[in-house]
Amino acid sequence: QSEDAISATVARIEGAARHCVAPSARAYPFGSKANGFGELTSDLDVLIDIDVKELLYFMSYTHWHAEWRRYQEALRMHRSA
Repeated sequence: QSEDAISATVARIEGAARHCVAPSARAYPFGSKANGFGELTSDLDVLIDIDVKELLYFMSYTHWHAEWRRYQEALRMHRSA
């Protein structure tokens, strides 16, 4: 793959991580594809770096939100019974 294709793929991964996990997420390619020694069939290794405090904040919110949705669903089912 070309360096442009690798950069575009890493940018998409970083964008998804920033959207789905935490805004500080950064993606860094490494391994044979990143250093140019990879073959056409080699995989692309990517490290996702996220600030620990931010990760804990967003993951605790995600857990809370999932629990809230589960509670709302149970309440809705109870009311319709």
